[in-house]
This record gives sequence, C-alpha cells and structure tokens, in this order.
Amino acid sequence: MEQFYFLAVLLNILIGFILFYKDKALSCEDTLEKDDDVSFLEEKHGSFEDLFSEKSFLTSSKVQFVLGCSGIIVSVMLLLSPFSGIFLFGDLIPAIVCLAASVSMLINSYFEDSITDLKLNDMIKFIIIDCRKYVGLISIIVGIIHFVVPGVIFL
Repeated sequence: MEQFYFLAVLLNILIGFILFYKDKALSCEDTLEKDDDVSFLEEKHGSFEDLFSEKSFLTSSKVQFVLGCSGIIVSVMLLLSPFSGIFLFGDLIPAIVCLAASVSMLINSYFEDSITDLKLNDMIKFIIIDCRKYVGLISIIVGIIHFVVPGVIFL
C-alpha cells in the first residue's frame, strides 16, 4: 500500500538523520577562537544539524520512543503488504533497515535515560550503540533509494 511505502521512506530518512546527527551539533563557541574579530558570527543561526541537536524536540526520549515504535510497526506492515505487490520480497531491504534503525534508536534512547544497565551481547552492543551513525547513514541511503526507485524489487 502507498501509505506504508510513504511511511517507510519517511521513517527511514528521519530515524537515520536522528541517529547520524544526534551527537554532531556544534556550538558557535566550539568553532570560533577568542582572538578573531568576527562578532557577527557569534549569532546562532538555525542549521540542519541544530534540528537534530540535544536541545531539539526530535531527540527527546518520548519522540524517539514514538518514532521507534512506529518504525517497527511500519516495517512489519511493509513486509506484509509491499508496494510493488510481490509478497515478502518487494520491500525486504527497506523494511529490515527500518526495523534495525528503529530498534537501534529505541535501545539508544533507553541507555541515555535509564539508570540501570541492560545486558547485551558484545557484538549486538557494538552494532546498535557504537555504530549507530553507520546504521543511520545506511537508513538514509536506503530511504532515498527507496523513494527514487519505488518499483524496483529489493532482494
């Protein structure tokens, strides 16, 4: 169905940007030296990275929880009703990437907000937590490719 196709593309790209840019936002003080006379640059202008910074609403734990749960539901529904009509193989890679990015975002937001430690396998912890920027980048790329060529069978 077209609705799940649109939601899969949107969630892949949005979750990918949140995972990729969450810790990369730089403040103006980090980039300027004190000796420079560039006072006009001290004003903070909104940038694309500021949308995914720590102060943004997109990086709050509630929004991440809702996006993560939505991503899991959409990826399961995408497997059951693919856009091109081929059962299970039509949108396999975008659904798996959306599922992996959603789980990665849910676990990362749990680790940030929780005081207890969750026991995970070392390999899973490395992939989900340490390499979340790569998971986000893959999610962005798959979302863009899935948007540009909707009729291609992703095996």
